Amino acid sequence: MPGFLTAVDHTLGQADAQSRVSTFLDQVQNQYQDMVSSWTGEWEENKLNFELTAMGMKVTGVLEVLDDAVLVGGKIPFAMMMFKGKMENTMREELRKLLA
Repeated sequence: MPGFLTAVDHTLGQADAQSRVSTFLDQVQNQYQDMVSSWTGEWEENKLNFELTAMGMKVTGVLEVLDDAVLVGGKIPFAMMMFKGKMENTMREELRKLLA
């Protein structure tokens, strides 16, 4: 499976950034509910291991909150490769707004 990776720098510190990301994920789930049919995620300290089904295809990944950056990476099916750039750009822009 092909991968994706997005990184966004911030100056909030790990705890504040993680708090914002946690709230944000609930909002994203509601905002994209027409595209995402299922979503699961589990925090292990500062890493969120997630799995979602979008357009009938499974996406898995890890969102990691560091002291000065948020990293999101994972695997997507080959059939979603044409959406990879848009997906990475959307994640990056939404995280930048959130962490500003």
